[in-house]
Amino acid sequence: MAKIEFRNVVKRFGAVEVIPDMNLVIEDGEFVALLGPSGCGKSTSLFMLAGIYLPSGGELLFDGHVVNEVEARDRNVGIVFQSYALYPHMSVRDNILFPLRFKKTPRDEALAKVKAAADLVRVAELLDRRPGELSGGQQQRVALARALVKEPQLLLLDEPLSNLDASLRLSMRTEIKSLHQQLGVTTVLVTHDQVEATTMADRIICMRAGRIEQVGRRTTSTSGLRACSSPASSARRPSTSLPVKPRAARSRSTAPGFRSRARRGR
Repeated sequence: MAKIEFRNVVKRFGAVEVIPDMNLVIEDGEFVALLGPSGCGKSTSLFMLAGIYLPSGGELLFDGHVVNEVEARDRNVGIVFQSYALYPHMSVRDNILFPLRFKKTPRDEALAKVKAAADLVRVAELLDRRPGELSGGQQQRVALARALVKEPQLLLLDEPLSNLDASLRLSMRTEIKSLHQQLGVTTVLVTHDQVEATTMADRIICMRAGRIEQVGRRTTSTSGLRACSSPASSARRPSTSLPVKPRAARSRSTAPGFRSRARRGR
């Protein structure tokens, strides 16, 4: 697990400054939601944590170590994208297994980790299917298993429930929160849904125009999150192509299965 710190972090795309000066500490094992409208900088912040975007200034720290130039594959970060980003030509088993190939995990050990991750999110019976044969909720669980199979120190969720219908969103909120309580992994959720943020996260960070406008706890009512209810006059990421190099995270852990971790009292 990891303590995360944004220290005067700036992100620019060309002449456009999307994140002007971000300062934030996410405690080890904490579940934090970055909440705000489209274009407010929440996904950009998450992609900097993943190593997909590099900061233009300031320092990004994991457990006190600056990771600005650390490759994504060396950060031991798991990420679930809004579109799930599953490989359609691969089975569920191979999709979950994929991150372990970069680490060159021995096959028997890797398959044991896949089985543990599949059991954790209840997709063990789907391992031989392909993504096109799955429902939206099942695809979301597979994407979660793929993110968790490497036993990451940081789990990133980029609006993972936005493609699900209302009933599935409700059940998956409960499941993701339960997984966090069981594993204790530091988790960052990006969402524009205030109810989603307040029901899942320990702490809610309201963003607008690339700045943190308000910080609330899980007990904060949606009406109390005034900054997140305001219209966004935020700078948007340019739609031009960016020099983003595909990367995969790797795990530092070699032990099969998952180790539960009690949440720290705060």
